[in-house]
Amino acid sequence: MSGLKTSRQIQFLYFIPGLLWWGITLWLFTLPGTTVPAFPWLAKLHADKIVHLVIFALWCCLFYWPFLYTSIPNTERKRWFLLIALLGLTYGIAIEFIQRWMNTGRAFEIADVLADGMGCWLGYWLGKKYLLQ
Repeated sequence: MSGLKTSRQIQFLYFIPGLLWWGITLWLFTLPGTTVPAFPWLAKLHADKIVHLVIFALWCCLFYWPFLYTSIPNTERKRWFLLIALLGLTYGIAIEFIQRWMNTGRAFEIADVLADGMGCWLGYWLGKKYLLQ
């Protein structure tokens, strides 16, 4: 793999998993509330917040992954990772507004925004821990 890290450029191909995940999450987040299965016992556990956390941690990590194939220095990668995490949080906030405005039986929830933010923070931490050499 070290032979691949000779360039500071990131190839678009490596962003495809992140872009696909982004598309899937956008589709899931904009589904009408009536199509989302309801499990009362999971609601008591706030499982949807855990789902938000995992979705956004994975979102960040998938956008960090292309940096493995470059020679971009760690200090610059950390800045990119932080920017990606902040963009993920912005995406999470935007999704909540979209759900509110679409009138599809879903609502803006500040708890979802907090879970999204925690997911972005977790993704940032995982990226720094495992994707920096």
